[in-house]
Amino acid sequence: MKKTIILLLFIAVILPARGQSADAEEDLKFGIGAAAGFSTGYGLSFRYWPSDWGIQLTTAPYYMKNDAQVSFGATALRTIKDDGRIKLFLYWGNHILYERYSYYYNSSNNEVNQYTSWISGIGPGFEFTILDKVSFNLMFGIATYTDGDFMINMTGETGLYYKF
Repeated sequence: MKKTIILLLFIAVILPARGQSADAEEDLKFGIGAAAGFSTGYGLSFRYWPSDWGIQLTTAPYYMKNDAQVSFGATALRTIKDDGRIKLFLYWGNHILYERYSYYYNSSNNEVNQYTSWISGIGPGFEFTILDKVSFNLMFGIATYTDGDFMINMTGETGLYYKF
């Protein structure tokens, strides 16, 4: 919780102090970083945002002997307003999560469970440019969760990107 408060204070101090520089005119279409969200996926993330429309791809594979987990997210992005420091946008995220894990009861008895879930969410987001080529993103909305059962609930997403 302390780290979150410190990060938010850092953003609040940096954003108003940031002026327009010569690099602000540079067209930064690509972004690479880390993201985490229920409907956008988690892990390493790549963004391509050449105009008002953009796409974000996020993935994190994990594999160990009998256990595996793979997160893959594909998200459509639509700019609503961009003043150079803060971008307001809409997003539609789709996240496929595959998990396989083993339970070992004793040396001769084990159980392997696996499942795949699909989470799709939509809502608004904000991109805060905290340095000339670094942005912090917050997204929230509503999502459907499907992993055998069906559920509708709130969702939250975040990301930190280096833009080039």
